[in-house]
Amino acid sequence: GDTAATEEVATALRPAPGHRVAISVFALLLVSGVTLLLLRTSWNRPFKLVASGPERLTHSPGSKLPPLSTDDHHVYYQEFDGARFRMMRTSLTARPETVIIDTPLKSPDPGVVAADGSAMLLRDLSQGPGGEDKPLFLQPLPRGEPKRLGEILTYDSAWVPDDKHIVFGRIRAVYEANRDGTAIRKLFDVPGRAHWFRWSPDGRTLRFTVYDSSKSFRSIWQTTSSYDAPRGLILRQDTAGQECCGTWSSDGATYFYQATVNGFYQVFARPERSGFLGLGGGSGATQLTAGAVNYRSPVPLSGGHRLLMLSQTQKSELVQWESAGRRWLPALDGVPTASAAWSRDGAWLAYTRLPERTLWRCRMPGCSEPVQLTLPPARIMMPQWSPDGNQIACMAATTGNNWRASLIAATGGNLSPLIEGAAAEADPTWSPSGREIAFGSLPNPDRGAESAIQVLDLHTRSTRTIRGSQGYNTPSWSRDGRFLAAVKWGTLELGLYEFSTGKWQSFAGTKAGYLNWAADGSTLYFLSVNSGVSEVRALTVLDMKHSPVAPLTGLRRPTFSFGTWIGLGPANTVVALRDLSTEDLLSWRFEER
Repeated sequence: GDTAATEEVATALRPAPGHRVAISVFALLLVSGVTLLLLRTSWNRPFKLVASGPERLTHSPGSKLPPLSTDDHHVYYQEFDGARFRMMRTSLTARPETVIIDTPLKSPDPGVVAADGSAMLLRDLSQGPGGEDKPLFLQPLPRGEPKRLGEILTYDSAWVPDDKHIVFGRIRAVYEANRDGTAIRKLFDVPGRAHWFRWSPDGRTLRFTVYDSSKSFRSIWQTTSSYDAPRGLILRQDTAGQECCGTWSSDGATYFYQATVNGFYQVFARPERSGFLGLGGGSGATQLTAGAVNYRSPVPLSGGHRLLMLSQTQKSELVQWESAGRRWLPALDGVPTASAAWSRDGAWLAYTRLPERTLWRCRMPGCSEPVQLTLPPARIMMPQWSPDGNQIACMAATTGNNWRASLIAATGGNLSPLIEGAAAEADPTWSPSGREIAFGSLPNPDRGAESAIQVLDLHTRSTRTIRGSQGYNTPSWSRDGRFLAAVKWGTLELGLYEFSTGKWQSFAGTKAGYLNWAADGSTLYFLSVNSGVSEVRALTVLDMKHSPVAPLTGLRRPTFSFGTWIGLGPANTVVALRDLSTEDLLSWRFEER
């Protein structure tokens, strides 16, 4: 009886054949779903840099500059030793050794290294016409005579995986050519300057960075090995427009890149696997670095979880030229400065403070009673006091936006652009009366826009363009109101506009920058770089001749933007920046959390 009852109950509970099929399918889907979830969780697992790292691979004082390129045995990069640029190679061994790569090129700009380490693509910045595109060379490694690759002018380049062609960017397009620089053909247009070309390990995908100078945007783009129409990628919404310079891991599972966060470059890692059975995909890039440090050019090494990158902690001090002792001496004690200007009476100093580049003022001498005038994320450069000392004109920018000529009260308050718009502007300079401000509207070769100098009337808010100033920028108004000095875009040729005649006088062969007038308007001081020699020179209006004032050779100068700045202090004392930055080539271990 008990056995029969048990069988009856079991029969009642046993599902019909159709139900058994449904339950089996449900169980299969449940197991598959859990498996897919686990796989996707693994693929999207965030990364972290190991806390015990990093290993410092370099110990020289020179500034290290991107890009990094490696053949897995050495890493190659550019270094600035305070006087010139040079190519460097550091071994990836237990005891790293660094050597200078011998090349006859005056200003080598590194590209990528061949997979077998036999050669490098690079540009020579000292050759070719003005602008960003420069002649391309094949440099044998570790030494040898560089070979010019046809007539190619480029912003950046890379080898194609077939090892028979190169791909390169120029102006607003991407091209392909034979390995020797012949048979150039256009592939597609891009909205800016294409650079940092990197192929996926399987050779099927090309990613590169596009810099749109009209918006100060950097974005990563992608196309196939067949060069289909490229598309822009947004790897994280919070860094859109500021992502660049990526490289795949050797297995293609991770893509490392850099993006600007709060004004500093940080490194990110993005999973790249496409998902289970083609469903879903990698997403959720993880920020690996943080802080007021620039981390740039991430390069993963094959065969292990090692990630190379450059780190830079920006710091510099204001120094002044002592003509009697012919030496540079500190001008401020313990103030990390990027640019500065004294008020007309010499009682106050306006300066930009590193690393955030906020605007401050302090009482001179001694820079006592410091007051912060601006806050991040606004970055400030090139402050200029109004003649009455009540306002400060400057250049201001935020992440993803162009530099704008701007104005702020000397006591602080709202920072406002001089005119409406989004075009890049630079170097506001006051008229002697303080009623007008001249500023440069920067050129945009990517858009075909030419530079010119505009003048804003602060009372009527009307603007006018200085006659004949097309092609000029970086203006400086003499305090006696007689002249406006400026520099030609591309050639850096110095020009002088006389208001009484409405005519320009150019000084052929004189490459100038950072123009500063003496208080009486009799002399123009400027940075001069000719034949690789940097110095401060002075042009006297009386005879229209210029002569050296202060050598910059031997002064370690910053390589960050505007680091070559020079200025003029009280009694026409020449001031400049001495670099105190910490710059290193680092090797981190990374792992998944």
